[in-house]
Amino acid sequence: MGIEGNGHVEAAMILRPDSLSEICLGSDNILLVGEAAGLISPSSAEGISYALRSGKLAAQAINQEYENNSQAFVEYKHKIKPLIDRLHLKFEKSEKIKKHSTRKKFFEN
Repeated sequence: MGIEGNGHVEAAMILRPDSLSEICLGSDNILLVGEAAGLISPSSAEGISYALRSGKLAAQAINQEYENNSQAFVEYKHKIKPLIDRLHLKFEKSEKIKKHSTRKKFFEN
């Protein structure tokens, strides 16, 4: 890579979803949150904020199940929709940045 100096080079492989279809929130009585659900930013690979937010939403859905006799997974899917919508926008942004033809237009102002 042509890197010179006294330091050392480190690398890591990051697995993240390529599309919303790769996000799995769970099923029935199983709620997946954070990276387990695939809730990772496609552009920055950041996942901790999604883990914290989705964990809180899952807890709210479970609590609501006991209070209102509803299904936790159904409540969770409803509550997490704004987070999924945000990820959808990030997937679109990521696709524009990846393509040479749209990257320049994305940064022009």
